[in-house]
Amino acid sequence: MRDQPPKRIVRALLPGHPRAPKQGEKPLAVLMHYAFGAGAGALLALVTRGRGVSWPVGAAYGLAIWLASYEGWVPAVAAMPPVHRDQPGRPLVMAAGHVVFGSVLAGSLRKNA
Repeated sequence: MRDQPPKRIVRALLPGHPRAPKQGEKPLAVLMHYAFGAGAGALLALVTRGRGVSWPVGAAYGLAIWLASYEGWVPAVAAMPPVHRDQPGRPLVMAAGHVVFGSVLAGSLRKNA
């Protein structure tokens, strides 16, 4: 991909044309992506009350975040097309990355439970 999704999302959220490059978008995209992931992790820890979760639950959680984002609010802010209209292959890679995120998150929550 020419531009990673977090950068495209930040670009779309900042003032101006949603596809026009913005000053400082790259570091802001990194920061926002980590913050979103940390928030998602904190939410799962809160919902499970620190009891930990299995890796399949974590993987499903990661997939749910991906699907809700890339079929919902991400296309709504004109950052990327919805999954069903995206470039061939990209949805599979994006889904796999979110499965890894959710699985690692589950492992992390189990270690801290």
